[in-house]
Amino acid sequence: MKKIVIIIILLLMVCGCDKDKPNENQSTTTNNNTEVVEIEEEYVDNNPVIVSIYKENETGALDKIIDKYETTWEKKKDIVVLATLPTDIEHPEYDYMPNLWPKYSAMYGDISYKIGWNVSFELINGEKINSTITMPSDTADYYDYLEVYLYDDVNVPIGQWHSHLLDEQVTDETIMDAIKLTAGENYEQIKGPITLTVFSYDDENDFDENNNYRGKSLYQVTIYDN
Repeated sequence: MKKIVIIIILLLMVCGCDKDKPNENQSTTTNNNTEVVEIEEEYVDNNPVIVSIYKENETGALDKIIDKYETTWEKKKDIVVLATLPTDIEHPEYDYMPNLWPKYSAMYGDISYKIGWNVSFELINGEKINSTITMPSDTADYYDYLEVYLYDDVNVPIGQWHSHLLDEQVTDETIMDAIKLTAGENYEQIKGPITLTVFSYDDENDFDENNNYRGKSLYQVTIYDN
């Protein structure tokens, strides 16, 4: 978080004297006290990017998910694979992601924002998981309940097979446009639905002191087990 540090110098003059002529042995002492005051800079969100969450239909085209998605959860089986695009169009034209992403991101000119995700759910023991994901390893703590895999489908040649991202593969050019949720070994400990949020961000200033995204460029869906 950006902070402005203002240094206020307080000069306090302490003089030993009386109403008569000062004694030659008396001295004048100066004490310099430095007080540091931290003032938080007001957060301003100038991010114009619109994001949405999509799922492939039977033809391979993408359909925007509105509010919720229902499917059957089974241990160690994929729950769903979803993608994001920087648009709110409900039915983007059919194309490969290396072509689709530049088409919609071009609407914002030369600005470049990163893509992150958030996963939240509650366990039957009352523990609440709220995970902001900007690196693949951010998902490790709850792997036994929910396996989360991130993909960059934008920066790969069309038709080339590629696996999920690892931390060491992530660069400033990486676009985490796709996410796969898989039911973990102990997925039955998950109580209720999973809330999935995609967001775009610029830097660490877009997160609060608890690493929660605080911008407005986001889209959220709820995933239910039926």
